[in-house]
Amino acid sequence: MDQEEVARVVEKYDILAVPVVDEENKLVGIITVDDIIDVIREEATEDIMKMAGTHEDEFVYRDNVFKVSRFRLPWILTNLFGGLITGYLLWIFKVTIRDVFALITFIPVITAMGGNVGVQSSSIMVRGFATGRVDFNSLRRFLFREVRVGAIMGTACGIAVGLVGYFWHGNPAIGLVVGIAMVVAMTIASTMGTLAPAFFKKIKVDPAIASGPFVTTANDITGILVYFGVATLFLKYLIH
Repeated sequence: MDQEEVARVVEKYDILAVPVVDEENKLVGIITVDDIIDVIREEATEDIMKMAGTHEDEFVYRDNVFKVSRFRLPWILTNLFGGLITGYLLWIFKVTIRDVFALITFIPVITAMGGNVGVQSSSIMVRGFATGRVDFNSLRRFLFREVRVGAIMGTACGIAVGLVGYFWHGNPAIGLVVGIAMVVAMTIASTMGTLAPAFFKKIKVDPAIASGPFVTTANDITGILVYFGVATLFLKYLIH
């Protein structure tokens, strides 16, 4: 069995040791709980490093800056590519920005909040899969929960930032646009943060890579699309 599966068995049944057998079911040794603790620590470290967009071998090559850079660079380049897409989307919506320049003040808020919510949901799913508390049978229930949580947090933040937009720029339409965009963006972010790890798990890829840089970049792009999509729909009310 995979060492992660063995650790899960020990954790589930609270046993101190498990037998190891060969193909003929003959006892060849045991795995004790102190071995399992090492495995749990190792697997948790691996997941955390992947969620941060790097590799656990950083600790091995800690003084080799070129090795460490090579571990981190792929995800940094992913973020770079995502940033370029975000910039391109802003260029597409340049007419909306030009006509209502006040909208630019809320771009960092929309992207940051969506990214944070997405990372929260994906982190919970990654650890849930790793500990066995989440599987594909319970995925629908967790997805429904995360969508509701995202909608509730989005509504609270949307009302707050909408009021700020209204009092800051003196235009209720700006507050309405920012508020709606915040609700939609955060709800989508929690949905993506839940489904991305499940997708990677389904295709036999470690779901930890779905967290952190991947989800943040995807939600930045989605947030910009939602924000300026809503702003474009309400453009005639924003211009005064």
